[in-house]
Formats: sequence, structure tokens, C-alpha cells
Amino acid sequence: MSLPVVDDLTLYAVFKKDIKPAKFVEKVELSGKEDLKVGESAYITASVMPMYADNKELKFESSDSDKLTVKRAGKNEVLVVANKKGTAYVKATAMDGSGVTAEHKITITAEMRKITF
Repeated sequence: MSLPVVDDLTLYAVFKKDIKPAKFVEKVELSGKEDLKVGESAYITASVMPMYADNKELKFESSDSDKLTVKRAGKNEVLVVANKKGTAYVKATAMDGSGVTAEHKITITAEMRKITF
């Protein structure tokens, strides 16, 4: 069986003229407590700008998970738990491909112990 050979081939493309360019995240700001004692926890909240960005999803992580644990608590909020004395950062990265990041420094001090005589 043989197939016919086509000498001329015409291709057509259809373009939508209503396609709008993606609106990327331009800035992320983190807010919340900056000082914790070992064993304490706090919420860190992220603000994504501009508000009309197409994809405002963020990825959160700790710079040192031995010192500071990060657990997602909402769309743009995480719960951090201080585990060990030192300094750690909460980092938020925009997931829209813009490469925008923000960091929030948290200083962790030793738990105060009450001494009685």
C-alpha cells in the first residue's frame, strides 16, 4: 500500500486576539513576630503584590528546620515553631515563575526558667 505524496501543504493558525499577558507577582512581604523563645510558636503572614497577580500561590520554607519549623496554616499564612536557640529565616517564594522571594528573620532565645529558692 502506498500513500499519495502531497506537493503543496497549507497550514492555518488561529490566534485569539483577546489573550492578555500574565500578571506576575512583583513583591512579597512577610509580617509577624521576630523574636521567639524555644517552644513558642507564632503566625507569619504574607502579602502578595500586586493584588491582581494571576497566581498568588507561595511556597514557604525554613532556612534551618532544626531551629524553626514551618507549617502551612492558610493560603498565605504559616505557623512557625521555635525548636532551638539561634537565628532562622522564613522564606516565601512566588510560584508564578517570577522568582520573587521574601525572608523574615526570627531570633530564637533560650526558654526562661524560673528558679525558686
